[in-house]
Amino acid sequence: MARNFDGLDDSINCGSAVALDDIVPFTWSCWIYPETFGELNEGWILGKGTEKRIKLKNDAAPLASFEMTVVRTVNATAKSAANQIVLNTWQFVACTYESTDGPRLYYGTPGGSASEVAYFSRDAGSGAEASEAADSFLIATNPPLTRSFDGLISGVRLVNRILSVDQLNHTMRGVFDPRNIYGWWELFGTASPEPDWSGNNNHGTVTGALQADHPPGISAIWLAPNPNRKQSAVAAAGQPYLKRLGGIMGVE
Repeated sequence: MARNFDGLDDSINCGSAVALDDIVPFTWSCWIYPETFGELNEGWILGKGTEKRIKLKNDAAPLASFEMTVVRTVNATAKSAANQIVLNTWQFVACTYESTDGPRLYYGTPGGSASEVAYFSRDAGSGAEASEAADSFLIATNPPLTRSFDGLISGVRLVNRILSVDQLNHTMRGVFDPRNIYGWWELFGTASPEPDWSGNNNHGTVTGALQADHPPGISAIWLAPNPNRKQSAVAAAGQPYLKRLGGIMGVE
């Protein structure tokens, strides 16, 4: 399950419902398969307005990297070391943010483990975070539509808490606790709107972005049979339970 973005004008607009607005702390994650570094060598992966964004970076040092920015009085930024991003292969990227510690970046590959990156630079920033309540959450572009991502994206998840490295590794493999998720787009690539499986109904309006021919090879994936019944994915004891569906793990 993945969508292919052409690096020119493909994108998904998930709107700006209250459930998506001004969330701190948070964790964003997804799988990417970049074919180039995108428009002007800085294709955006995910963003809420210009105030929160994660993007590729090959326009200036550090080259072949990715970075996270949260706009505040003094901006919070994290840039991975150079050569972190590899073209034409699947890789897992994630960022966490909370006001005191600032942004942190994580990276993993199929069959491997996710871990925190080595940094070119990292600054927690200071002061109030800028509101992005009026801005849409976008996949694969920036608000002016001038920094498009070129390649494949799969499994976008937004969580309103900081996930540990262990939790990110579970997320990377498609096994995760659906609580605290405020946005979840698997990117099925079959229709518009792209469904939001979080239960918050932030379904994405798709421009282009056709179904990809090779999704990431992960060992399992959570599939909610009804996006409005996310609570059914958690057992009474507070533990998620799994159901095997033809070799794929899902929830019931």
